[in-house]
Amino acid sequence: MWKGCLHLKIKKYLSMESSVDELGKLKYSLSLDISLKEIKPTYDDIYRQLKNTRLNGFRPGKHPKGWLEKRFLSAMHQEAVDRVIPVYMESALKEHSLRPITMPVIQKIDFDRKSPLSATIHFEISP
Repeated sequence: MWKGCLHLKIKKYLSMESSVDELGKLKYSLSLDISLKEIKPTYDDIYRQLKNTRLNGFRPGKHPKGWLEKRFLSAMHQEAVDRVIPVYMESALKEHSLRPITMPVIQKIDFDRKSPLSATIHFEISP
């Protein structure tokens, strides 16, 4: 699942905006805004992987990019989100010095190819 995500781990500084809100005594909400320029390399990697698949009517690696994106757009979106959010969430948690004791739960994701990815994540910390 983490194939192609190395470019995010190698970077020393991830350009994103993050904020933390306290929902309760031990419950927190993390908001992430990740710029398109940070997500583009992940999309390019997903496209390279899809490009080599066999599809009827095309030789491997010879499908038009627009056709692939139209046909697999929702899968490409989901794969990009699955690759990007864990890396940025981990970075934001370190930045805010938070260590969740529960598995963080993604509450809301707003993302399309023309606007930055915004996500809201809820988790609990130890007292």
